[in-house]
Amino acid sequence: MELDNLKPKTVKVLNLILKSATANPEIRDILPIEHIFAREVYFYETVLPTYNQLLEEHNQQKLTSFPDMLGYDLSIPEFLIMTDMKSQGYVMRPDRAEPLDFNHVKMVLKEYGRFHGLYYALKALKPKLCKEISANMSEAFYNKMADDNPLLNSCMDVANDRVMKSFHNDERDAEAMDKFEKYAKCAKLRLRDDLKDGAAGRFEVINHGDGWVNNMLFKYDNEELINLCLLDFQLSRLSSPALELSYFIYTCTDQVFRDEYFELSLKYYHESMKNTLEVFSLDLSDFLTSEELNNQMQKFSTFGLFMTIEVLHLMLSDTAEIPDYEVMMEKDGLEDTLAAFSYESKNEDLYRKRIRSVVLDFVQRGYL
Repeated sequence: MELDNLKPKTVKVLNLILKSATANPEIRDILPIEHIFAREVYFYETVLPTYNQLLEEHNQQKLTSFPDMLGYDLSIPEFLIMTDMKSQGYVMRPDRAEPLDFNHVKMVLKEYGRFHGLYYALKALKPKLCKEISANMSEAFYNKMADDNPLLNSCMDVANDRVMKSFHNDERDAEAMDKFEKYAKCAKLRLRDDLKDGAAGRFEVINHGDGWVNNMLFKYDNEELINLCLLDFQLSRLSSPALELSYFIYTCTDQVFRDEYFELSLKYYHESMKNTLEVFSLDLSDFLTSEELNNQMQKFSTFGLFMTIEVLHLMLSDTAEIPDYEVMMEKDGLEDTLAAFSYESKNEDLYRKRIRSVVLDFVQRGYL
């Protein structure tokens, strides 16, 4: 066999991420795993290509702040194959507990403004297609859980108890504590109401749904922030933009930031949405005025409070402190696993400081 004339093979390296579900039946009994994996596939197969086609038809650049889905299987255990954006220079924030500064918040809100604005554009320009997609974007997680779901109930009880321990013994905190106690008693009902179909009426948009810092990658050039990549669309849904904004802002910033930049952040988001619609010769005032955005924040921001209470504790805990709930379910069963949710972090004082400031801010703004 002659080998001299053989050409060297070209080697192509693919950097991929495999995102897989648990097959544990006990976990699948209490979490709607199949629904959230199907939702993410629908987002990448239908929603994102539809937005990009709309942009192309108007000679606009496609959305770039998302990884590509290269394959999937929705049989148990479900999995998705995604491009590894870290191979393209994107990185996760080195310290998830560190609040984002205004440059990072602006970049996220610019992308959310564009992303949300594209729903309004689709609604105006291709109403039939928009209606078809909207029918498949109902809440796929929380509203799939029964009222007696032990995981949801345990998480809410533990989280609300943590919040109550954060208040000071003074007049200002007494008002906040009273308002929070009243909220906590109906928190599950408020959650379901905020997420039910049509809750936001004509102001609804498709949300990213899970906008905390670990679901965002950033790209830098000599320490200058130049790009963003959004991850994890399992909780994407059709709902008020206020769900997205309140979750992101309250989870990923601190009170120093909010005191200075909260109103400016909403204005920046609204301006991004306005610029997006102008590309299609559409006027944002026909969809969401700044006044109505504030109304949406007043009506729906308690979703952001619910998520911040849960997620912020996770963000501020060291990785080694967080129990491996899947392993615990396999080894110890449901009861012991639920008990583990009440773990106390060495950063508990920081959590109490941050979450107290969130509740006080909600009271001050009239959101609670």
